[in-house]
Amino acid sequence: MKRFLIPLLGVALLAFAVFSVREAQVPLLDAPNSDEEPRYVIRGARWKSHDEEGTVRVQGSARIIRYYDDDSARLKDFSVKVQGKDGNPWVARAPEGYSPPQNRHRLHLSGGVEGDGNWPDGEPLIFNTEDVWVDSAEDTLETDSKVNLRSANRLGIARGLRISGKKESVVLNNEVEIHYVLPN
Repeated sequence: MKRFLIPLLGVALLAFAVFSVREAQVPLLDAPNSDEEPRYVIRGARWKSHDEEGTVRVQGSARIIRYYDDDSARLKDFSVKVQGKDGNPWVARAPEGYSPPQNRHRLHLSGGVEGDGNWPDGEPLIFNTEDVWVDSAEDTLETDSKVNLRSANRLGIARGLRISGKKESVVLNNEVEIHYVLPN
């Protein structure tokens, strides 16, 4: 019996050592680089930005915000609402967001942005694109990426979009194609 116990114990120790070393060599996918550790993390964030008169201009929410030492921030499951003319807001939602250092009034939404608002004539529209820059100081949403737009009477595609909440304008920049659907 001792003849089998000692080799069996040796095999068990060897197996334990091999699996321990093997697990230590597999990098953890979610382990952040020590240079990229956030200074702090906020979960379930909501905020509002007001103008000089105290009127809410921009509202936002994020499931997670990670703030870094360089004053940048990374956001997860982000939504922003920019007030438009006559109280008609523009809303954009994205899985990722980024606020560059020293530039908190600009937010970059990415990972597939979906949004809604109104054409200048008041018709509700929905848009989607790969990324959007939101400028809370100018109340604008802007992208140079391909944009798909849908509304009850229009379908559109463009390369580039600029929406101004203050002016309630929608500018399609390049390669614009709009199809109108006439009501019956």
